This record gives sequence, structure tokens and C-alpha cells, in this order.
Amino acid sequence: LWFDVNLVNNLRTKFENVNVRAIFDDGDILYAGSFDFDGKSAKRTKILQDVRDKACGEHLVRIVASNDHFRDTRHVYVNVEC
Repeated sequence: LWFDVNLVNNLRTKFENVNVRAIFDDGDILYAGSFDFDGKSAKRTKILQDVRDKACGEHLVRIVASNDHFRDTRHVYVNVEC
């Protein structure tokens, strides 16, 4: 399982040390590496997860992009088929 996370910075401000993480409803937290994000740009990052240890069925996952100055959150449902 992987998440493609697309970020868009519509501001002219550069953001440093942006972190992206996926938080599963069972408490597992997955991280993408830290990166800098230029103003007026878009960035795509991936988060990979081995799902063999996940329970079958639908999971609510919270996707968070943040640094010391901002935080943006989205929720998605992920279906794990066994």
C-alpha cells in the first residue's frame, strides 16, 4: 500500500522542514521524509506501508502535512483486502 500525497503551495512563502505523515485508526504512524517547499510550487511525496499486519476492511487514515508554522490535515478511507 502506498499513499501519493500531492501538496500545493499557493503562497510566495517558502516552507522549510515540511513533514508528511499518515496516521491509521489503529495508531500506526507512517512518515515521509522532511523536505523544503518553495513558494508557488507543487510537490508530490509517497508514503509506503506493508499491509500484511493490518486487519482486513476499511480504515480511516489521517494525512497530515506540517512544520513549525502550519498544519494541514485530510482524512481518507483505505480498504485493506485480504
